[in-house]
Amino acid sequence: MMIRMVPVEDGFTSMHRLVRDLSKELQKDVKLTITGGDTELDKTIIDTLKDPMLHLIRNCIDHGIEQPQERAALGKPEKGSITINAEHTGSHVIISVIDDGRGLDRD
Repeated sequence: MMIRMVPVEDGFTSMHRLVRDLSKELQKDVKLTITGGDTELDKTIIDTLKDPMLHLIRNCIDHGIEQPQERAALGKPEKGSITINAEHTGSHVIISVIDDGRGLDRD
Protein backbone atom coordinates (compact mmCIF):
# COMPACT_ATOMS: atom_id res chain seq x y z
CA MET A 1 0.00 0.00 0.00
CA MET A 2 2.80 2.45 0.86
CA ILE A 3 4.31 1.96 -2.62
CA ARG A 4 1.12 3.35 -4.23
CA MET A 5 1.05 6.46 -2.04
CA VAL A 6 2.20 9.65 -3.76
CA PRO A 7 2.10 13.35 -2.79
CA VAL A 8 -1.02 15.10 -4.08
CA GLU A 9 1.08 17.81 -5.73
CA ASP A 10 2.76 15.22 -7.98
CA GLY A 11 -0.64 14.25 -9.34
CA PHE A 12 -1.85 17.81 -9.83
CA THR A 13 1.17 19.32 -11.60
CA SER A 14 -0.80 19.52 -14.85
CA MET A 15 -3.12 22.04 -13.15
CA HIS A 16 -0.42 24.73 -13.35
CA ARG A 17 -0.26 24.37 -17.12
CA LEU A 18 -4.06 24.42 -17.43
CA VAL A 19 -4.27 27.63 -15.40
CA ARG A 20 -1.50 29.28 -17.43
CA ASP A 21 -3.00 28.29 -20.81
CA LEU A 22 -6.62 29.06 -19.92
CA SER A 23 -5.74 32.40 -18.30
CA LYS A 24 -3.96 33.43 -21.47
CA GLU A 25 -6.85 32.27 -23.66
CA LEU A 26 -9.47 34.12 -21.56
CA GLN A 27 -7.22 37.15 -20.97
CA LYS A 28 -7.36 36.77 -17.20
CA ASP A 29 -4.39 36.85 -14.85
CA VAL A 30 -4.73 33.90 -12.47
CA LYS A 31 -2.34 32.34 -9.97
CA LEU A 32 -2.67 28.73 -8.80
CA THR A 33 -1.44 27.74 -5.34
CA ILE A 34 -1.36 24.18 -4.04
CA THR A 35 -1.21 23.84 -0.26
CA GLY A 36 -0.80 20.55 1.52
CA GLY A 37 0.85 19.19 -1.61
CA ASP A 38 2.87 16.75 0.47
CA THR A 39 -0.35 15.04 1.62
CA GLU A 40 -0.18 11.50 0.29
CA LEU A 41 -2.94 9.65 -1.55
CA ASP A 42 -3.17 6.40 -3.45
CA LYS A 43 -2.04 7.05 -7.04
CA THR A 44 -5.21 5.40 -8.37
CA ILE A 45 -7.36 7.91 -6.48
CA ILE A 46 -5.30 10.86 -7.73
CA ASP A 47 -5.62 9.58 -11.30
CA THR A 48 -9.40 9.28 -10.82
CA LEU A 49 -9.59 12.86 -9.51
CA LYS A 50 -7.65 14.48 -12.37
CA ASP A 51 -10.55 15.00 -14.79
CA PRO A 52 -13.00 16.35 -12.16
CA MET A 53 -10.25 18.64 -10.82
CA LEU A 54 -9.49 19.94 -14.31
CA HIS A 55 -13.21 20.68 -14.75
CA LEU A 56 -13.37 22.53 -11.40
CA ILE A 57 -10.30 24.62 -12.24
CA ARG A 58 -11.68 25.40 -15.70
CA ASN A 59 -14.99 26.54 -14.14
CA CYS A 60 -13.14 28.74 -11.62
CA ILE A 61 -11.32 30.57 -14.39
CA ASP A 62 -14.13 30.63 -16.91
CA HIS A 63 -17.08 31.50 -14.65
CA GLY A 64 -15.69 32.59 -11.28
CA ILE A 65 -12.67 34.82 -11.81
CA GLU A 66 -13.66 38.18 -13.24
CA GLN A 67 -11.82 40.09 -15.97
CA PRO A 68 -8.95 42.25 -14.60
CA GLN A 69 -10.79 45.56 -15.13
CA GLU A 70 -13.91 44.22 -13.37
CA ARG A 71 -11.79 42.96 -10.46
CA ALA A 72 -10.08 46.37 -10.17
CA ALA A 73 -13.48 48.13 -10.13
CA LEU A 74 -14.53 45.84 -7.27
CA GLY A 75 -11.38 46.69 -5.31
CA LYS A 76 -9.85 43.26 -5.84
CA PRO A 77 -6.31 42.60 -7.07
CA GLU A 78 -6.27 42.29 -10.86
CA LYS A 79 -4.68 38.85 -10.50
CA GLY A 80 -7.23 36.22 -9.50
CA SER A 81 -6.26 33.30 -7.32
CA ILE A 82 -7.19 29.65 -7.15
CA THR A 83 -6.05 27.46 -4.27
CA ILE A 84 -6.09 23.68 -4.14
CA ASN A 85 -5.79 22.57 -0.53
CA ALA A 86 -5.23 18.97 0.56
CA GLU A 87 -5.33 17.92 4.20
CA HIS A 88 -5.75 14.84 6.36
CA THR A 89 -8.82 14.85 8.57
CA GLY A 90 -8.85 11.68 10.60
CA SER A 91 -8.60 8.82 8.12
CA HIS A 92 -9.81 10.98 5.22
CA VAL A 93 -8.12 13.38 2.84
CA ILE A 94 -10.10 16.54 2.11
CA ILE A 95 -9.29 18.33 -1.15
CA SER A 96 -10.72 21.84 -1.56
CA VAL A 97 -10.71 24.09 -4.61
CA ILE A 98 -11.12 27.77 -3.68
CA ASP A 99 -11.15 30.84 -5.93
CA ASP A 100 -11.50 34.54 -5.12
CA GLY A 101 -14.00 35.17 -7.90
CA ARG A 102 -17.55 36.48 -7.84
CA GLY A 103 -19.08 33.44 -6.16
CA LEU A 104 -22.30 31.65 -6.99
CA ASP A 105 -25.31 33.50 -8.32
CA ARG A 106 -27.97 31.97 -6.07
CA ASP A 107 -30.74 33.42 -8.22
